[in-house]
Amino acid sequence: CKAGTFAAGGSGYCGFCSPGSYSGDGVATCQLCDAGTYAPYGSPRCIPCDPGQSSNSSGAGSCSQCQAGTFAPNPGSTSCSPCANGTWSAGGAFKCTACGECVPDYDCQVATCDPTQGCLKVTAPDGTVCGEGLTCTGGYCSE
Repeated sequence: CKAGTFAAGGSGYCGFCSPGSYSGDGVATCQLCDAGTYAPYGSPRCIPCDPGQSSNSSGAGSCSQCQAGTFAPNPGSTSCSPCANGTWSAGGAFKCTACGECVPDYDCQVATCDPTQGCLKVTAPDGTVCGEGLTCTGGYCSE
């Protein structure tokens, strides 16, 4: 059988591996992927979770995005770590950001630094998203 398939009960038929499992060329059975990796339907190999994602058990068909306030810095993470005090992250983060430092199009909300909401999207009342280095003042984006 080809990679990503298995020999189905000696019938000469090759079936596709289920999500979370894989097989190489000529292998009769599918193997479960390890934690920190995943495999889609009919996969010839396991794929490491991207930074900002994790899978905490074997046999995952997909990885889970880290929740706000947590991060996963490396490929193949088995869990997301909480942000340290004084830092925050949005969902799917591979690092935490210090309170008061915001990514482009976000404005610092220094009054609170909840690890999940240190910065908020800068949006003018008309729905325009202010670009990098701009803030929403009086309903308009300005420097």
